[in-house]
Amino acid sequence: MATTLAQLLAVEKGIRQDDHDATTELYKGLQRTGAFSGETRKYRVLTVDSTGKPAGIAQPDKQVNITANTKDYLDLFRECRARTIDVILTKDLANRGASADLVVDGVTLATGMPSVTLLSLEKTADDIVAFIKALPTLDPTEKWTYDENVGCYRSEPAKTLSTSKETVPLILWQPDDPATSKHGPVTDKVQKDVPVGEWTVTKFSSAIPAGRKQVLLARAAKFREAVKYAREKANYAPVTDAHAGKTIFDWLFAE
Repeated sequence: MATTLAQLLAVEKGIRQDDHDATTELYKGLQRTGAFSGETRKYRVLTVDSTGKPAGIAQPDKQVNITANTKDYLDLFRECRARTIDVILTKDLANRGASADLVVDGVTLATGMPSVTLLSLEKTADDIVAFIKALPTLDPTEKWTYDENVGCYRSEPAKTLSTSKETVPLILWQPDDPATSKHGPVTDKVQKDVPVGEWTVTKFSSAIPAGRKQVLLARAAKFREAVKYAREKANYAPVTDAHAGKTIFDWLFAE
């Protein structure tokens, strides 16, 4: 049974509010940039005793896990915003007026979209651009490889030394001929950093490559321009139970 206009109007405000609340929480989550990164640390003792066995203090492995995934944020944003698009489109089409097809790069994303819907979609297009700009990107100073097993990017392992402070003698003055001199060398003691171990650090990230972000932004910009063009051509037109949100986001966020 098709939804009536009265029913649609009754739920529209709640759906819009749910969309707003969900998007607000997603933006808050994107501010926690550390949640999208992780790493492992493995320690190897470098010092050995007279028998060749490790003599330093062993350190336990360390691991920081990723607690958020950029892909999940894209999926959640798409889900809540696509539902809002469908509700607005269905309501506007029910009012029966002139419409226009939404075509981007020769691809028809939706047909018969009313001008009022396209006007609302312009704001959505701005929101999409802003959201993509907020997505975290991979650190360009690291060499990243996508790891299918963990579902995120992995950096090349990097090694760093762990040092210990040791007191060593420092000769301040040495006689020209120690055999005949009445005075021995003048010495002092200084602190020196001595390597005792080695960390192997592998970083993990669920951010997206900068190139992927640029592709999404370029696609969103084309979408925004297409919406403006379609709105200029459109008048009011009627349709019921319209669905365009999923198709739009399938194209926008396509891999």
